[in-house]
Amino acid sequence: MNKLLLASLSLSALLAACGEDAATPATPEGTAPEEMTAEETDEAIEELEDDMASLPVRAEGEDLAGADCGPATAEGYCGVRFGMSADEARAAYPGGLVGGPDEDPYGNPECFYLNVAPESYEIGFMVEGGNVMRLDVRAPGVATEAGAMVGMTVDEVVALYPDAELMQNPYTDEDDIHVDFGDGAKVIFEQEFGEGTIGRYRIGLTPPVDYIEGCS
Repeated sequence: MNKLLLASLSLSALLAACGEDAATPATPEGTAPEEMTAEETDEAIEELEDDMASLPVRAEGEDLAGADCGPATAEGYCGVRFGMSADEARAAYPGGLVGGPDEDPYGNPECFYLNVAPESYEIGFMVEGGNVMRLDVRAPGVATEAGAMVGMTVDEVVALYPDAELMQNPYTDEDDIHVDFGDGAKVIFEQEFGEGTIGRYRIGLTPPVDYIEGCS
């Protein structure tokens, strides 16, 4: 009786083991599940990066000025003319513009900026009362008609505009360089604090071009 019971138990154990093997295939020899998961993760990241690269957003380091824009003048920049509507500006600028109250429900529809790329404020057009009124430039390489640009020294800019007027900035106590083009148009260069170089400038129509704090 004991032998019969022992044989029965052995047979049950064997069948159970076979059942487990059938339900759970053995891991192929030499395969490491952890490594495969890491590889799949790397592939997913690469696919995501490829998808992001295909988005119509200018990459870091790319020329934000667009193609063959020419200088910033008293009339406008890169196809956008001062006095245009926001929609006209979006259509005129190479690659389009982003921003505005349509994209920011908390934005001010009376005064806002259209920028050349998402979350980039290096080149932006101020729209006030429905019309483009000025251009703000914080990036080097975008020159005025006389050749002045961000990164130049104050002396270099003044040499290009001998009739410029120096006026103290109430926030930095540095001298801003004001150049009046006539007919309500002007350009204002602001210095980097304590460096003697131009950190930004704005060009366009008065009174918006005179606003030190932008739309705020």
